[in-house]
Amino acid sequence: MGHTSGNTVIWLAVALSGAAAVFGALAFFGGGNGGHAVAIDWEARVQQAVELQNNKLYQAAINEFAGLVENPAIPPEKRANFAYTIGEIYQDQLGDYENAAAAYVRARSIGVRPALESQLGQRLVECFENLGRSFDAARQLSNYTTDDESQKAAPGEIIVASIGEREITLSEIERELQKLPTALQTEFATPVKKLEFVRQFVGMELLYKSALRRGLDRQPELMAQFAELKRQLILEEMLQTEVVGKINISDADLDLFYQAHKTDLFGDKPKNEVSVQLQQEYMRLKQREKYAELIDKLITTEPVTIYEKNIK
Repeated sequence: MGHTSGNTVIWLAVALSGAAAVFGALAFFGGGNGGHAVAIDWEARVQQAVELQNNKLYQAAINEFAGLVENPAIPPEKRANFAYTIGEIYQDQLGDYENAAAAYVRARSIGVRPALESQLGQRLVECFENLGRSFDAARQLSNYTTDDESQKAAPGEIIVASIGEREITLSEIERELQKLPTALQTEFATPVKKLEFVRQFVGMELLYKSALRRGLDRQPELMAQFAELKRQLILEEMLQTEVVGKINISDADLDLFYQAHKTDLFGDKPKNEVSVQLQQEYMRLKQREKYAELIDKLITTEPVTIYEKNIK
């Protein structure tokens, strides 16, 4: 009887442990709630992770996202996105390029969306470059970029150097030399000096490529400077076209201007003695006039309102 009782106890223990496993599984996968409990659970954790990230509690956010990455109940694409987000936090907020690279590799292994693959590859390149692993950075770069035919020299061109698929021609070097002041151009006239210039040019190209691989072109400060420089260049071109380019100066105009301002601007000096100043002063006047005309025209054609009472 004791033996039978012992077997019964063992059987009950096994049965109960099996039931516990079943109930545990049901609780994890949703059970009687139609399979929605797990969705609610992990979606709530996503919100928590995002909230931590928004509040700059980066390590806590990483821990939350890491738990989501390990959850097999979550679709692989979303898990890959969470791993990618971990990489972004490590890279952009913590400057931890090694852990960032590991997170990106994990995202890729899980199965990142094709639309995100190129961006992931670029970030991996940046991480490896910032870790001083230029070879790995270049290898990653080659995984998701194609050869640019425009980097090949045109037929008949003399190639003086190459950087991977990029061919540098003698005519390109000569164009760069022409950008230098005349005095410096003569210094690089001999083959020996021109070779030195080619080495310097190649060095600058390599530095630029390395900077791009590090993502320096994506730094907010530099992007703001790029935007401002672009704005200034466009404005200068517009003013050159619409203001300076539309001014015509005749000798008769200069003579009238001189007579009108002979005393106040030129101190009663003879016209031939102040010819340069006369040209400059008259040009400044016409530029102001043309600029005012242009602005007035634009204001009347655009929905512009100036609130004068608010200007104090």
